[in-house]
Amino acid sequence: RVAVVSGFYVPEASAPETDGPCGAVVLARAFLKLGASSVIWTDELCLAAMKSCAAAIGFPPELVIVPDLQTCLADYAPDGLIFTERLGRAADGRCYNMRGRDVSHWAAPLDGLAHVAMITGVPVVGIGDGGNEAGMGNFRDELAALLPRYKKCLSTVCASLALPVDVSNWGAYGLTSVLSCVWGKWFGQSAGEEELMLKALVAAGADEVTDQIDSARGAYSQGDLRQAVQGLQDAMQAVCRCARTLVICDEHHHAAVEAAWGDGAESAFASARFVLV
Repeated sequence: RVAVVSGFYVPEASAPETDGPCGAVVLARAFLKLGASSVIWTDELCLAAMKSCAAAIGFPPELVIVPDLQTCLADYAPDGLIFTERLGRAADGRCYNMRGRDVSHWAAPLDGLAHVAMITGVPVVGIGDGGNEAGMGNFRDELAALLPRYKKCLSTVCASLALPVDVSNWGAYGLTSVLSCVWGKWFGQSAGEEELMLKALVAAGADEVTDQIDSARGAYSQGDLRQAVQGLQDAMQAVCRCARTLVICDEHHHAAVEAAWGDGAESAFASARFVLV
């Protein structure tokens, strides 16, 4: 059971950001395809856009919800919590965007779930690209030393594992690719799904940035996005088809890993020799 938390509202545009939802949907769908239970948690301001993004590539929109922050962890009982491009509170308890603006009014306190989850033994992953997201608190001291003027904006919300990336969507795609390597089958995007998600987001009112994910992050074109996604899939296939692959897991997960790898034509490891320990 996995809950993916995302959604970043941009008050200047009166719309959610396009970075975050795509990666959240791809991750949540991967777990669902594996046979696990997965949901996406977001806030009211991002809900419609997130649902549209999910529907665009076949993730059930009814599994995209605004959680009750008081009961959601107990009610859903996730085995893992993944934050991607979700604001985390700074040292003063406020949330800031990368321009240094206080956007707390538009940011429901979903980041508080990270701390509660970890103290109750639920692992938390945080994906971010600006230092102000949930999970990036792991690097706050280092980032504050590098960016002293930005110090007040930096997230203090930590995670069990934090993934700092160039673009949060890409970080989520990368995590999905790593999981695909473990599971032995590609669970990432198919060709054209990136464009479908972005178009759905914009149609639902998300912040439109023409053919760029975010002009503030280097003007990544659709061509760049397609190349990045294809590169991840190629890398996964290269790993899976190597001459000999060793997977180490404990006895509790041995059967699940063995079943996920399989030996059929659809298995990415069909032509590989492998050992399970």
